[in-house]
Amino acid sequence: MSCALLTTVLLSGCASGLPAYRSTPGAEEFESSGEDDLWPGDEEMEESDDELYVAICVSKRTRSRVAYRPCDDAQPGFTWYFIPEEGKIPATDQKAKGGSFTDPGYEGFRARARGGPVSEAIVSDEENRVSVCVRKRTRVRVADDRCDDEDDGFAWYNIPLDGYAPAVGRKAEGGSFYFTGWDGLRARKKGGKARDAVIERVQQPQSRPTRGPRCTMTINGRCANAGSGCTYTVNGACRDNGGFPGLPPGRADVHGRAS
Repeated sequence: MSCALLTTVLLSGCASGLPAYRSTPGAEEFESSGEDDLWPGDEEMEESDDELYVAICVSKRTRSRVAYRPCDDAQPGFTWYFIPEEGKIPATDQKAKGGSFTDPGYEGFRARARGGPVSEAIVSDEENRVSVCVRKRTRVRVADDRCDDEDDGFAWYNIPLDGYAPAVGRKAEGGSFYFTGWDGLRARKKGGKARDAVIERVQQPQSRPTRGPRCTMTINGRCANAGSGCTYTVNGACRDNGGFPGLPPGRADVHGRAS
């Protein structure tokens, strides 16, 4: 993607970098049904390290675009849909096309509700988030150890700094299972206003990662080769954590199904 396009969109130039969306569509999306890859309209996107794409939330049944909240909270019946740079973003309630249900695995953006050409519709989201560990099905907060150890049934939930971090045992709201950026923060057990509840900044790499090898094989819904960074599944397909399998658990592959 050219510097000119990024300058137009973000007014920051290519050197400033983009918010890297790590694809983690949430609890419901990690369960392999064997049907997701067969959905009509799931066009295959060409893999390119330089291609921009936009992630939108759609109804599984109709592929009509909806607000982001159902996908952020991994609600049944909704899923992420990825549209490449040359595509067009549908407005809310319009049917999405020209994209794929398969996560490209590299940088991406969200889009404004009214849609339009990708270069005009994308929205930058560089805000830091506080990550709390929750039960996937209920979003009730538990000890961080459950996510650090990649226990089945638990996932990181990322809450904006102007939101509220729940205490352990309380339900998390207003965040997302879809991880954005590298500024990982943890919250104290008793919770509180997210900005005030921060107790730890997880060490991040000096430079943004390049995309690692794509993972392609699963066995019984789990990734078959953890050694290459394959750590979670999306729509039943194995995905890597951006090429950094050595990063602290729960940071590069947040919310992913452990292999």
